[in-house]
Amino acid sequence: KGCEILGYDEDEIVGKNWFDSFIPEPIREATKTVFSQLMAGEIEPVKYFENPVLTRDGHQRIIAWHNTVLRDETGHITGTLSSGEDVTERRQNEEELRRLNRAYRTLSECNQILVRSTEEESLLQQVCQAIVEVGKYLLAWVGFAMQDEAGTVVPAAWAGFQNGYLDTVDITWRDSERGRGPTGTAIRTGKPVVVRSIESDSSYSPWREDALRRGYQSSIALPLTDGQKVFGSLTILASSPDAFDAQETKLLTELADDLAYGIMALRNREQRQQAEEALRREHDMLERMTETSPVGISVVDRDGRITFVNTRAEQILGLTKDEIMRRTYNASAWNITDLEGHSMPDSELPFERVMATQRPVYDLTHAVVRPDGQRVLLSINGVPLVDEMGRIEQVVFVMEDITARRQVEEAEKEQRVLAEALSAAAAAINSSLDLDQVLQSILDSLGRVLPHDSANIMLVEEGVVHVAAHRGYTERGLDDWIENLAWPLADLVNLRQMIETGQPLVIPDVRAYTGWIPAPESEWIRSFASAPIFSAGQVIGCLNLDSATVGFFTQDHARRLQAFANQASVAIRNARLYDAVQRYAAELELRVAERAQALQASEARYRAIVEDQTELITRFLPDLTLTFVNKACCQFFDKNPEEFIGQNFLSFIPDEDRALVEQQVAGLDRTNPVALIEHRVHTPSGEVRWMQWTNRLIVDAQGQHAEIQGVGRDITEHRRVEEVLRKALAREMELGELKSRFVSMVSHEFRTPLAVILMNADMLKRYSQRLSDAQKEQYLDSIHSSIKHMAELLDDVLVISRTEAGKLEFNPERADLEAFSRNIINEIKTTTESSLAFVFSMAGDCTSAVVDKKLWQLILSNLVSNAVKYSLPGGVIRINLDCETEQIVFRIEDEGIGIPEMDQQHLFETFHRAQNVGRIPGTGLGLAIVKQCVEQHGGTITFESAEGAGTSFTVIIPQVRSIL
Repeated sequence: KGCEILGYDEDEIVGKNWFDSFIPEPIREATKTVFSQLMAGEIEPVKYFENPVLTRDGHQRIIAWHNTVLRDETGHITGTLSSGEDVTERRQNEEELRRLNRAYRTLSECNQILVRSTEEESLLQQVCQAIVEVGKYLLAWVGFAMQDEAGTVVPAAWAGFQNGYLDTVDITWRDSERGRGPTGTAIRTGKPVVVRSIESDSSYSPWREDALRRGYQSSIALPLTDGQKVFGSLTILASSPDAFDAQETKLLTELADDLAYGIMALRNREQRQQAEEALRREHDMLERMTETSPVGISVVDRDGRITFVNTRAEQILGLTKDEIMRRTYNASAWNITDLEGHSMPDSELPFERVMATQRPVYDLTHAVVRPDGQRVLLSINGVPLVDEMGRIEQVVFVMEDITARRQVEEAEKEQRVLAEALSAAAAAINSSLDLDQVLQSILDSLGRVLPHDSANIMLVEEGVVHVAAHRGYTERGLDDWIENLAWPLADLVNLRQMIETGQPLVIPDVRAYTGWIPAPESEWIRSFASAPIFSAGQVIGCLNLDSATVGFFTQDHARRLQAFANQASVAIRNARLYDAVQRYAAELELRVAERAQALQASEARYRAIVEDQTELITRFLPDLTLTFVNKACCQFFDKNPEEFIGQNFLSFIPDEDRALVEQQVAGLDRTNPVALIEHRVHTPSGEVRWMQWTNRLIVDAQGQHAEIQGVGRDITEHRRVEEVLRKALAREMELGELKSRFVSMVSHEFRTPLAVILMNADMLKRYSQRLSDAQKEQYLDSIHSSIKHMAELLDDVLVISRTEAGKLEFNPERADLEAFSRNIINEIKTTTESSLAFVFSMAGDCTSAVVDKKLWQLILSNLVSNAVKYSLPGGVIRINLDCETEQIVFRIEDEGIGIPEMDQQHLFETFHRAQNVGRIPGTGLGLAIVKQCVEQHGGTITFESAEGAGTSFTVIIPQVRSIL
């Protein structure tokens, strides 16, 4: 399941660092710190917590962890065991539930909104039109107050004669000159304003001229309010002065109020329609979310009837929607029990809990039985939905199938109980060496994990099986019987079977088991389980469980039983070891008493022996202060004992070795009391000598470090011989490696020419009569060429052999080096690919150079042949010979494949070839021969190369004035 959640295969996860690979960056370091503190025992483990983890696709999943720590038999924490559950969908579903509840409340509130259905623009226009037509007024117009900085009043509708008047009025509702007219004042004060005479009223002065030109004599402005604030005004202009008396003003005020109500009703209706449309979309979305939800959702009305279930609820309960909704929440067909299978009263069910508390409930659990007989464990959350009176109308439930999770938790609990029981048994083993007490503790711990009616531990001693500890027999009055029970091993078929197989044994029905030994006292036992107890690979007993129920024990019980049998094995081994130690301690005490007098008598003899020893013997404190030296030590350092005592031993040791000595002395303890060390010392003559010391820790009666005794001997000569032998061995290994590479080279390089010779000789032998003279000559030339190649290989090998043996001869003579070199180069050119170009240049007088002609030929032929062999077609080979007075400089440069950098340091080693030569033939001897030949002349050879860019070699040979 973990692999599925994280998106990896198991082998991809195992070995990864959990924190670096799966914990999100914001919490990674904090999580690491907590884990480190947990492993160090600084904090207690958190039994349950949730945190996000990273999956392979980069998403995060929320995991709920149940954690325990793992400990070894000493109680130290060795790791953690974590069982995780993916609760991502649960958290998302909880959020969806909250949104669903809000939506239902919104639906409930929105369905109660009532509005009148008219169009605002039409309403305004019709009202203005009626005012003008019926009331016989010149102009009626509606203006809305804008909430801008200027407080603008914008005409929204009008009727009557205005002839562009409203385009020029520029009215504001702010307290300014153009806002103190009737319209601005009505909006600002919220009260009707009547202008009886436009001609004489000073508030109308900004618009008087335009108004009188159009025949307007009086006016009234009526505020339009939404019940809280003024949002506009209805303004009416009449053709006569003083046209609006009190009664007419009252009637027109009622008209304005009705108009304002109508406007607000229309606006509210539009908002309601928009809200209803949004609510419908939300309802559709919620319905789709409900049907696709990964958790079951149901709705129960106040009478307990199920009115809705989603698809996931059908899957969990194993019924169709119609079948579910024909039941009540507590129908007997559900077979409702708690998780342990006990019946539950209705008052404990989630529905009743919600109805009783009038509050949501979370994480309530119970079990139901599906029609197919499968028992399903449910975790349920419930949220009430209330009407406007606060009464619960329905309860929405979210159910989750936790059957699998519960099984995992139960398995984890069983493992935890088993681990705790084994830990308790281990603690008992470590806390006591009383075998009876420890075995009884193991049986008590066993009772916490494996149910049984009785248990016992049997041990085999001298072929007889007896009971060493028991549990559960006292209640049946069988203590005396079980404690005095003894069987010959040969009679116990079950124990002999475990000895042969080394495996636990389960007997489902002892009456059907032919090897069972019946007894009146054990007549009640019907099933039996046993696990062998091992010691040193042998079965020395068994741990047994009895039950009065047939078929009670399983193989799983047997596997767990074996873990406790192993604990018993440790306890028995410890107790027997303790008993042996006790006997040995008593014997040792006797020996110590007997030897005490002998030691006192031998002390004088010991001191005489120490003084007469040729090895250097010293004693010093843990801080290396000397307390004793023998005569040999005094003679070695040419000092008196008084000159040693109280001195620090480090004063005789070179600085570079002192840390080693201090470290070794500090490492001595009761578990490691003796150590061997080699280091150097200064002698009085100034010579540095190598010493080998055996240092032994001496403790006092309280077990404290008292002194260190050191016994040393001079190993300077021994170290010298070791170094000689080491170098000889290295040389021998090098010669062996050369021999191996030589055999490999010879077998490889000789194979091809030998095959050519054999093939051509066979052709001459078989077809001599049919071949022409030219064909025979061709075959003979091929044989001759192969023999020549083999001879050259042998010459190279002989040169290397003489060099390795120090027998390479050097016979210098005067020679015309130019002519000699040209002949060598021309000979190679005749066998070379014609596309290669040779450029030969010379400087100085080379007609009387002093060289060994044979070695010079080897130098040139190998260097030129290599340049030819590793050049690409069409390349140029440049050769320069410079004969100076004091030296000869020979340089050859090619444009070939070059030498890889990693091969350059091994270039002159015997049999070494660069890694980029591919199938180009060669032995790896040429450059080694060249180097030896150059060194025989007292010269040097250097090179420059880059892979793919060619190589140049430079040979410098000193010249001598005369030849002896």
